[in-house]
Amino acid sequence: MSNSVKKPHNLERANKYLLAMNFLFALLIISWIPRLSEIKKMLGLNNEVFGSLLGLGSLGSLVAYGSSGYVIERFGSKTVSNISIFLMVVSYAGLTWTQNAAIFALINFFAAVGGSFLHIALLGVQTAIQKPNVQILDVRSAGEFAGGRIKNALQANWNDPKEFESRTQELDKKATVYVYCQVGGRSAAAQAYLMEKGFNVVNLEGGLSSWKMNGLPVEGNSNVQQMAVSDFEKVIASNNLVLVDIGASWCPPCRKMQPTLDQVKKEQGTKLYFLAVDGGVDMDVMKQVNFEALPTYIIYKNGKEVWRKAGIVAAAEFTKALQ
Repeated sequence: MSNSVKKPHNLERANKYLLAMNFLFALLIISWIPRLSEIKKMLGLNNEVFGSLLGLGSLGSLVAYGSSGYVIERFGSKTVSNISIFLMVVSYAGLTWTQNAAIFALINFFAAVGGSFLHIALLGVQTAIQKPNVQILDVRSAGEFAGGRIKNALQANWNDPKEFESRTQELDKKATVYVYCQVGGRSAAAQAYLMEKGFNVVNLEGGLSSWKMNGLPVEGNSNVQQMAVSDFEKVIASNNLVLVDIGASWCPPCRKMQPTLDQVKKEQGTKLYFLAVDGGVDMDVMKQVNFEALPTYIIYKNGKEVWRKAGIVAAAEFTKALQ
């Protein structure tokens, strides 16, 4: 893994920049279209041939989209953006004065390459962060997180040092971590901390506020109904052996524990009742059982608590406790 520090991406600035470039691009097209007949005549081409040369722009876009992943990974978004802008300016200027059909076709091709690369480079973070397996870390509180978050985000409260240290230990140092808060202050501090720990981190400047202002999707569970304490107690009382899992999909160690829990459920079969308590929703139940940290596992036998542990637990430890 590279330990080099990547400059934080500002999605709002990137989008404004992209809008500006699209506006300038539109101006170029508007100023260029009225001259199509003049350019066609200057090149000495008929409609069919001239149309084919213009169509080479589509081929340029295909080349850019097909190679953009490697190029941006190799040279970085900033370098690719700057080269793309230069390529577009030179190309569209050249389209208006060239009198050679072959040069016209070549310039049109590279103009499309530049425009497509610029678009991909500026929106690269937005595209990457919305993939299902990307590490996205929300450093706000659990309450803020429940009210709205980026899809697939994990959560670790920056203002709770013990929680933050515990949960971020389970992140993968081989993959980039995208961090955000509400407006960017806490995530900037979290970025510095995580980079000192050896992570490759991108801070989403402007935070969730900027994300939403740019029309990007968020999800939340603030309207999800809690599990009633009476329902929880009924399950405990009516089953001989119950394993309670207090966790959440956004909790890094909880997510890491999922394969172990699947193994335990498979080994125990129907004799074990598995009860999942949502650590971001079921606050009344968590208070009832004196919850302290995510994840927490509690075993009940014949209605009585016989074992409890928080954090990472090995499958063998579960097996022993369930005997």
